[in-house]
Amino acid sequence: MGWRGLGGMAAAATALAAALAFGATAERTVFGTLRAAGPVEVTRDDVRWQPIVGGQVVEGASVRTGLGGGATLDLPNGDVLGLGDGTLVRLVAATPAQVRLESGRVVLNLRAGSGTTIETDLAVVREPVGSTLDDPRREGTVVVGDGQAAVRCAQGDLEVAPRAGGLVSLEAGETVTLAGDGSAPAISRSPVPHDPWNAPRVVGNPASDPKLKPSPLMAQMAVAAAIIVGGVSACLGLL
Repeated sequence: MGWRGLGGMAAAATALAAALAFGATAERTVFGTLRAAGPVEVTRDDVRWQPIVGGQVVEGASVRTGLGGGATLDLPNGDVLGLGDGTLVRLVAATPAQVRLESGRVVLNLRAGSGTTIETDLAVVREPVGSTLDDPRREGTVVVGDGQAAVRCAQGDLEVAPRAGGLVSLEAGETVTLAGDGSAPAISRSPVPHDPWNAPRVVGNPASDPKLKPSPLMAQMAVAAAIIVGGVSACLGLL
């Protein structure tokens, strides 16, 4: 079988995997397409977590990455979100995209005017309302952990709205740290922990990180293998 045939089978396998794993139906709004590397799981009820290697995820789902795992979410509006290891996100709404970061790290690559927001317990991160900055992308990182949240702007500008009130505007290179004790936000030019924008392997897009962007061929083969194993398991369960 040639590469083209293998690619066709892998594409069909990917579509089938999405339908089986996430129950994508006409009633469910597709949030985006996920590509995983390492341990990554998805659920729609916070009870039945299923391993995932790739496919569509729907509005209302939650995604978590394990130690050494990572994932990239490609949104229909052109935005790209990278999930670091040890991360839990809830895909609250698809249009405009609304993501709740419970723990871990999300890398942002937002198209100007997309309306995508990242929510945490301490703040909401978004493109500044009415921004006139002549830049087609907004890039940055949001980190949550140990009762704190940190937001770093790597390109363009970002707006952080603390739950306690007020607004913080970030330019490229600036970081704001918010503590859960209600103290004033601290702005600096220090990188956030494990910020991939400071790693040489990342060039302008979180999806360019090889940890977050596995080889397409390997990803397709992994999807096909997962379907075969799942099918065999299902058949055995019916015997």
